[in-house]
Amino acid sequence: MENPANSNETGERYASLSLYRGDRMRLLGFPLEIYQVVRDVVESCWPGGVQREKDQAGLKEIKLRGYPWHGLVPNWCPQDPAASMWLMSRVLERLFNAGWRLIQRTCLGWELDDIDVFLFREIDSPRPREWMAVDISLGRCMLVRAPADIARAVSDLFPTQEKIIQPTYYSIGLPCLPDSFKDKSTSLGMRCSFWILKAAEEHGWSLYTAVKHRSVDSWHLCRETTAPELENPFDTTSDNIIPDDEESIDLITPQSTV
Repeated sequence: MENPANSNETGERYASLSLYRGDRMRLLGFPLEIYQVVRDVVESCWPGGVQREKDQAGLKEIKLRGYPWHGLVPNWCPQDPAASMWLMSRVLERLFNAGWRLIQRTCLGWELDDIDVFLFREIDSPRPREWMAVDISLGRCMLVRAPADIARAVSDLFPTQEKIIQPTYYSIGLPCLPDSFKDKSTSLGMRCSFWILKAAEEHGWSLYTAVKHRSVDSWHLCRETTAPELENPFDTTSDNIIPDDEESIDLITPQSTV
């Protein structure tokens, strides 16, 4: 039976990518070559790579080693805190460059273990864009795949705060208030988010979508560019990886720890 998502009756094609449980991507409606694009990104950008694959009635599933969506990793798979953000930034970028634009992030409610569901529409000849991810949580702003100009602009917003520069991310402390000012602290955190988004827009960036990451949303932004893409800093060739024939335990994380 033909997949309705691939029907040419309307002249458009739709597809979906979902993040399932803590360690899987599910793709529906994409051509085989696009599935291979996503698989290649996982192999090249995620330290644990692909553990196994499954195809059931046209729904293709990639099971990753480790648990990128929950921020939990076994001791055999060291994880940089930016690794899953870098991975999803590259997936969104490669899909866009291949002609698949995100039209909606949603939760369809068909699977209780779906963390995020993304709906895509096929488009013609997208213009090149550069991509970055932003995580604002735990009193810090983490910038992943961010060029120097926007990293400097966000840093300048908080000149007295601690800065951490790593090969894979910039981390910038955010102003905070004591617990006794909880209500005002929430307002301050929201204002910091506004300031960061405004700085990004002033440098040509636009918010593309958000992705659930360690129980909070990370922002994924893009802007038109002719600059070469950043090299992948993550080691995906480590020998410290479990064998392909060794099964990992499915992770069902209690709500309190997600």
